[in-house]
Amino acid sequence: MFLFKYLEKKYLEQFKEKGKIQIGNIECYRDIENEKVKDPLEGRKKYSIHAEQDPIELSVEQVNAITNDYHFSAKLKISPFSKFEDYLNVPNVFVFSTSTTFDKNLMKKFGCDACYKIINIKNFAKTIYQEINKQYQLLFFVANKVNYVKTKEIFITNQNKNAVIRTTPYNRSKSDKIKTIYIEDYFTKTNAFREENEFRFIFVPRNPIGKKPVYLNCKKLIDYCKF
Repeated sequence: MFLFKYLEKKYLEQFKEKGKIQIGNIECYRDIENEKVKDPLEGRKKYSIHAEQDPIELSVEQVNAITNDYHFSAKLKISPFSKFEDYLNVPNVFVFSTSTTFDKNLMKKFGCDACYKIINIKNFAKTIYQEINKQYQLLFFVANKVNYVKTKEIFITNQNKNAVIRTTPYNRSKSDKIKTIYIEDYFTKTNAFREENEFRFIFVPRNPIGKKPVYLNCKKLIDYCKF
């Protein structure tokens, strides 16, 4: 399998000359200005509770499983005829996105006019990992195809709450407030983006990172590509 990286010609020349690439991150892509590729649900899942005549109650484990942003110490009860919505945001990670197909229409959608082919995916990813690790301490990296789904909004009811809420994100060997990352959440997008046929690399940092991209200059990456 080969991968294709779409970009502007000026950036392609910088890559061919210096091995310069930009590595973005989940939060950066969520807020990107280009409406054609922007995904407000990038790295997040929406949980919605619309209680009707009967209240809906979540256990402490369940209510903590639908958010990474804060910790609950008590149950959550949604009264009749009330609504509750929250997002499960994955911890921010570095992301490098590619496509499994070469498509001129896709190139146009991205606002790009150039492309290069990655022919050695394993070594390409390892090299990026090593380079980022010089600036930020990383834990590991994962590379995989993106899975496309109909929706990333989950409606919780008394009947389905035990099935749709994952209460296993707790790493009890450390603390109830430390949650394990679900890797698949980084590789899930809605069908609106299916035509992109995305294959992405994620690089998980040990410590929190901001929204600014990382720039690498590594000529070794050129060896794993064709132009």
